[in-house]
Amino acid sequence: MAGPDPNDPGSLHQPPPDLTGFADPDLSGVTLGVFWPWFRDADDEVVAVCEVMLERLRQRGATLREVVIPDLEAARVAHAITICAEMAQAMSATYAQHHHDHGYDVRLNLRIARALTALDYVQAQRVRTRLIANLQRVFTEVDAIVTPATATVAPLIPDAAHGIGISDLSTTSRLMRFATPANLAGLPAISFPAGYTADRLPVGMQAIGRPWEERLLLRLARTAETSMERLTPARHFQLLPPFETSTAQVTNPATPN
Repeated sequence: MAGPDPNDPGSLHQPPPDLTGFADPDLSGVTLGVFWPWFRDADDEVVAVCEVMLERLRQRGATLREVVIPDLEAARVAHAITICAEMAQAMSATYAQHHHDHGYDVRLNLRIARALTALDYVQAQRVRTRLIANLQRVFTEVDAIVTPATATVAPLIPDAAHGIGISDLSTTSRLMRFATPANLAGLPAISFPAGYTADRLPVGMQAIGRPWEERLLLRLARTAETSMERLTPARHFQLLPPFETSTAQVTNPATPN
């Protein structure tokens, strides 16, 4: 999960894990980028809760800076084409044999995926390259980009979906709206609690960082979690004892004990 693995050549060039400063709640010197048209492309309650969390992070010392990220709609389409093409390729050897073992929603997605062409995939990778360059430019100005985690709270599952599944691509798009750029560009991102709606439904915030800067993302998430009250869900099962942040100790895995 972290650090080089001698059995995985693709992992050998990454730096060792480093959690230095993870528990430091003072965010002075940290600049957070906000692309407001993107940030506010969500339900009103989601935006309101996330803007309150932005202010809490600012009060902890973070600086907010407005940024511009071009071509996000093209990136969304490129992401869908990429994952659908990869899904179709992964299932190509067994598609005919196991097609009827899938739920109706998976069958529909695979049917769409198999209609894509090589030209579609190549064009999607060109858009991916452009997105990476756009984000690299933004990261010369800021340390992390912040957005809501999803554009809407958890949706209701209709009764008709039980047993046969559901394919609601418009809702799926709203749930994935802020996740796709980091996923497509290969950047680390983290979601963390930001607050609740009037109906006590949880709202999350996302932070996207530079390559290998998970340490900052974890620090942001920890600071956010300690700056808000966590509500107990109406229906839950306590698997673990409560975590006491005041007595927790963090060991830097890059430093020998």
